[in-house]
Amino acid sequence: MKKQNKKQSYIYWVMIAFIAALIAAPNASVAKLGIAEVGASEYNVMRLCAGALVGIVLIIMGLNKFNAKNLKNSIYSGVFMTVALITFVHAIKLSSAGYVAILSLMAPIYLVIISRIWLKETITKSASLGIFAAAIGALFAVISVQGSNDIDFNNTNYLLATLFMLINSISFPLSLIFARKANKQNLPIYSVFGVIKIVGFFGSIAFLTLTTKQPEFTITPISVAAAIYSGIVVMVVARILNVLSYEHLSSATIGSFLYIESFMALLIIIFILKEQIPILLIIGGGIILFGIYLTQRDKMHKQHYGLHTLRHH
Repeated sequence: MKKQNKKQSYIYWVMIAFIAALIAAPNASVAKLGIAEVGASEYNVMRLCAGALVGIVLIIMGLNKFNAKNLKNSIYSGVFMTVALITFVHAIKLSSAGYVAILSLMAPIYLVIISRIWLKETITKSASLGIFAAAIGALFAVISVQGSNDIDFNNTNYLLATLFMLINSISFPLSLIFARKANKQNLPIYSVFGVIKIVGFFGSIAFLTLTTKQPEFTITPISVAAAIYSGIVVMVVARILNVLSYEHLSSATIGSFLYIESFMALLIIIFILKEQIPILLIIGGGIILFGIYLTQRDKMHKQHYGLHTLRHH
């Protein structure tokens, strides 16, 4: 009887993890639609405004758990997450959702490298091989745009999008490291979410003010719906479901759902947005996934902690 209940509980939490991946999968495609309506910086402000409203509630829920150390680390996490969010939407604006979706897979690799440099974590031979494989995959992804009729890599905008995704792939893991520190200092993960949303909102407003002379918020059903979906449904609901399922499933099981989410995201981009995905880009994405598997095979529980609780894409 106890074994049957355990099996039912496992299936239940697997379904929760799958639902979270299903909810978040259209994010890049929806972002592309939202950006087309209102602009990248404006869209970022709109979605973070929606997220910040929920973030206030999440902060209040854990108000008595805050102290100077975990608040500082939460703010640091929010700053790096803001950089990741800004570079993500601008990369989509300048390139294609498919290209961004593939390059965003590099974040787990950078997490391993940063953990090695900063946290002095050891890198196994398997992880070293995985980093090398992922680098080759990223090279395939970048080269793929040369053979596409729809993409001109000689275009400055596309080069800038690649740079944005490089910054994104570094700033996102840094945000996760600081979020993990705050959580280890007895701050509930939902309250860390709350701080990240508030910092992200003010950071996106600051970026918009500095880079745009006359911001134009085009309030249309599509832009509002996209902002609510990304700011609340993905950045709050889906990520909290990730946290809840992570507490009941192995990290290896949860880890697989990151790749399921990315795969579904690409399917949506291909069949809904009708983007032409070069074959080399798909091959590059496959090699990156294999590299991620190698890097996380030995110590998956350490690497997956942040990626499935705070994944911003």
